[in-house]
Parts: sequence; C-alpha cells; structure tokens
Amino acid sequence: MSGSRPARTGRAVLALAVLALAGCGGGAGGPTSRSVGDTGALRGVSLVVGTEVGDWSLLVVPGSGGKATSRDVRDPTRVLWTGSTDLPAAREVHALEGPVLVLRTADGAVYRYDPTTDSLGRVGHVASDARWDAWGAYGAYLDRSDGRVLEIGPEGAWEFALSGKPRWASPVEDGGLAVLHDEDGQAASVWLVNRGDSTPSSRTGPGYAGPGLTTAWGKRLVLTAAGGNGVRVLAVPSLAEAEDIDLGGSVSALAASPSSHDVYAALSDPPRVISVNRFSRETRVLARGDTSITALRSAVLGQFLLGREGRRVAWIPLGGAPPKTTEADWREDLPLGTPSGDVLFVRGDSLYSWTPATGLAPVAVEAPADGWWSAVRWNPAPPPVRMASVDSASAGPRGAAVDSSARRIAVDTGATDTSPRTPPAAPRTAPADTLAAGAGAQADSGTTSTPALHPEAGIYAIVTSAQAMSGVRTLLSELSAAGYPTAIQRYLDDAGQVWYRGMVGPYPSRDAAEAAARQLRRERSLKVWVTEVRPGSLSPENPR
Repeated sequence: MSGSRPARTGRAVLALAVLALAGCGGGAGGPTSRSVGDTGALRGVSLVVGTEVGDWSLLVVPGSGGKATSRDVRDPTRVLWTGSTDLPAAREVHALEGPVLVLRTADGAVYRYDPTTDSLGRVGHVASDARWDAWGAYGAYLDRSDGRVLEIGPEGAWEFALSGKPRWASPVEDGGLAVLHDEDGQAASVWLVNRGDSTPSSRTGPGYAGPGLTTAWGKRLVLTAAGGNGVRVLAVPSLAEAEDIDLGGSVSALAASPSSHDVYAALSDPPRVISVNRFSRETRVLARGDTSITALRSAVLGQFLLGREGRRVAWIPLGGAPPKTTEADWREDLPLGTPSGDVLFVRGDSLYSWTPATGLAPVAVEAPADGWWSAVRWNPAPPPVRMASVDSASAGPRGAAVDSSARRIAVDTGATDTSPRTPPAAPRTAPADTLAAGAGAQADSGTTSTPALHPEAGIYAIVTSAQAMSGVRTLLSELSAAGYPTAIQRYLDDAGQVWYRGMVGPYPSRDAAEAAARQLRRERSLKVWVTEVRPGSLSPENPR
C-alpha cells in the first residue's frame, strides 16, 4: 500500500474501448444490451433475510475440465444434477449472482457458464495474473500491466482500456466501473468510469489505498486510507466521501456482510478482526490472535467469517463465541462457508467438511478436491413433498380434496364429486401427488374433477412453479396441445405454503429431458430446469 505523499493531480488520460463480447467469440462494436442467459437486469443483491438452505446448491466444475455437477449443500457427496456441456480446464472459477460462473483457463481465455441453461460462451481474454473483483451479478478482471479491464455481466461483456497504473477495479451500480489509480507515484485516486465514456465521469484526489470493496448494492466504495489506520467510504456515483472511520490499526484484509450493513477488517499491531456497522459506525472486536489475518471472506449467508492465518483457516463467529482454526489450503474458491453452516476446505489432496460450532473435528468428504466449488442460489432438485395428514372424509388443502384410500389428490373444479373411488389393484411406484394436466388425462367414470395421475419414475423438465393452480394448468394445457406430456406436482414448502409445479415428461434419459428443455427455452422463452423423479421419491414423509 502506498504511503501519504503531497497531492498532485495526474495527467493520465483514460482511453475507453467498449467491445461487445458475447457468445462463443468476440467482435468489436458498441455497447451490447443483448442478454446472455436469463439472469435478468441489474437489480441489486438477493435478500438474505428469509432465504432457505433448500434454495442453494454446490456447483462444482472439474479442475481438469468436463461436465459441471450440482451437489446437495448438506451432503456434498450427493449429486443432484449433471450438465451436458463440456467445460474447459479452468485455472480459477468465480460465481456471480444469477447463478453464473466465470471460468478462466491457464492461457487466459475467459468463459461465462450458465448452469440453468447449461450454456457456455467465451467472452474475452485476460493476462494470467489478472486480478478479479466482483459485486452482485457483475465481475471484472484487471490487467495491471497494460490497464485493460474485462467486465462481465448479465447483458454481455465489455473491455476498458485504462492508461496509467490502475491498482484495483470493481463494477458498481448502473454499469459503472470504479478504479483505484496510482497518480504518478502518489497515493491513489478513485475514478468512476461509465461504459461508452472516454473520460472518468468523476474522480477524487489522492489519498486512497487497497484493498477495496464495493458494497450497498453498488452504491458505496470502501477503501483503505493511504498511510492511515482506517477506511474511507465513498458514495457512488458522486464519489463524495461519506465516512472516514479510524479503526486504530493498519488494514490487511476487508470483507462485507451479504446485506452490506457490516464491513469486516483484519488489522495488525496487534492482530485482530473487527466489525464496523456502516450505519451506526459501531465497532466491535470479533477475534484476537498472534498471527495476522491476510485474507477474509464471509460465509454465503453471513453466519460467520473465514480468515487466512498462515497455513491455517480461522472460523470467526459473529455472535461472540471464540474462534477456531484448522490446517487448510486457501484457494480462490475454498474454504467456503456454506448456507448450511458447514465449512468446506481442502487439505492436500482431500476435501473436508467442518462444522466448528459443534466442536467436532473436520471429516474427509468423498467428493472432488481438485474441482472448483461455488455456492449458488439454484437448486435443480425438487423439494420434499409433504401431504396433509387427513382421513378419507377430510378436506385437504384449499382447492383440493384428498382421497386417502387411493392416495391421490383431485383438483376442485367447483362440482361435487360423489362417485365412489376404487383403489388401484396394485400400488404404483410413487403416490399421486402429481396431477394430470392437459390432453391424455382420463377421468374416472362419473367424476367431473381432473383425476390424479400416479407419476412414473423418470426425468422431468420443470417449466413453472406457482401458488395458483389456474396459471399452471393454462400453461400445461397449451404444452399438452402441442404434444408435450405434462403433469402437475403439488407440494408444501417449509412455511406450509402450497405450491404447484408444472412438469413436462417423464423422459427415459437426462439427455432427452435436456433436449426438451432447450426446445422449450428456445421456442417459448420459458425458464426450464431438469430434475429426476425416482421410484418412491414423492412419498409423503413426515406428513403434517
């Protein structure tokens, strides 16, 4: 980090080249607005409050290349989904919101991979030592040797050419880029560059140093004060200084909570980790030790911090419990604080799972230690199905009548069904909490309700999920008329809310289901994912 020196305005001129880099190649042109994948426009980070562990999975990219897998957050040995796209051998992998992965190969090629569509596209090329920083759905590689920055986001990729000596770069709100820039040997200034501009839209005088963070949904920059013992907070886009916080020590690492409400700093002399609330400016010490923390990262849901302490990793809880350490390698992806509260890390050639709060020692996990691990808010596995515990004369959840003798659900169409039910001669492989939809569904004699269809085991493409049955049935009726086999799965979420999932299938193989999913995405612009229904997997365990 640079020390404090007399302020002098640099004469460096910014040359900005915006390249539309999308798909499998890269061509020159103006700023692109074409969406890559279906991650949506920039709207800020997802709320952490109310999130469920079941929303998340562990996405693993083989280090030597191959097909990505999605694994259970609670059990990394359990594979939920395997992609059909062959991915290149990656030197590093980073996760963005969406979910999207950015892969960089040993020769500097950069790829964007969207597991929800199983699509891979090359977006650019960077130097082997380019530095990565990200915020939300956007990330940026900075090549300090020539000032090039490659930014990657939902709408495409852009290349900035910066003169002078950029030290750090990060995406900010509304498509901007924040740059920490050395001023001809002086302390660094901060630039804000907008796509398409040839000069910074705003800039500060010297007085800043790295490391840096983008927080508050891209609206705040947190930078170390040059030659000082604290951090300086800048507002975006004005770059007006919002706060100057003296932390009482030299900062060696920074991290932020997922909500952006708290900033965490590792300090030296003496070594300690502190928390700073951005609103109240209240500070508190989270951990003290004999060895300096040189890197910090927050758990995915912010339950704790992980710190690099030499050859060990420190687990630092936020509630006042004492920290714990274990020997582990520090990589771009691991250690990882998972949504379930566990810590995944690598030691040598083995992957370990550690739950420090229990006091138990780490345990080896039979999963690829040479893969790149990311926690993403995308879970291709169906949630567990729970049915109300009622007798044959009882009414089930609103809008459905439950026939316990046949273990099926009949959708309430407004008419009264008085006909007797005859249980099937032999039980099927799965209960009937999947409903027939569209053409091909045969009604029981004498009924006016849509009958229940006992689901077959197989691979399904999920096309919609909603709490209103009517919209799901309308969509599936259209798909059924077009020749797709369709069904509706009813289930209760963890909050006891009833949901209906529209399914297309079953298909005899994942390849067949993926092909159907691609066709549905292409022809009907549906957000489709593929899952497997195994024999007995829909059984109503733990009814309530």
